[in-house]
Amino acid sequence: MPFPRSQLDAYFVFAEEHRELLEQMERLRTRWVESGYLSSGYKPTQEGRVYFGLEEFFNIQSIYLPTKQLFANHQGGYRVFCPVTDELVTSDFVKGVQRWRNTIQKTEFYLVCSQCQERHLLDEVYGKPAFAFGRYALRFINIGQATPSSKLLEDLQVGVGPFKVVLSRVG
Repeated sequence: MPFPRSQLDAYFVFAEEHRELLEQMERLRTRWVESGYLSSGYKPTQEGRVYFGLEEFFNIQSIYLPTKQLFANHQGGYRVFCPVTDELVTSDFVKGVQRWRNTIQKTEFYLVCSQCQERHLLDEVYGKPAFAFGRYALRFINIGQATPSSKLLEDLQVGVGPFKVVLSRVG
């Protein structure tokens, strides 16, 4: 079993999936450099450490994937809950993710809930810690603090769109 690493990454996974998201993410990163929050190497400046609320981080990476991916804390796992009953459904979720990953067209994007007997889309259930499915994300690499500032969250929402925050330690 691998040991957890000290590196913590924050993924801001965007709910919408359209080609303009890449351009929106890049415009936001450019604005952060122009505002003095980031150096030209995408590392936070002293003022940026306050703005981002993540303290130091190594870099920011824009992610675009051809198909959806599960962004999650794969070190230590997570618990998954039914959106109707709030009961634990982690094993149902794992089966649903395995089915989804094994279908060629990625159309089997659901789980059959053992608690409420309904089908739920995989991204309708919720996890602790949080996870998200998506194709577009901003990855803050090796963050020093896990709590983003309200200003950062607002700028991401306005500048790019709805998102989920996923913290990940990958060994």
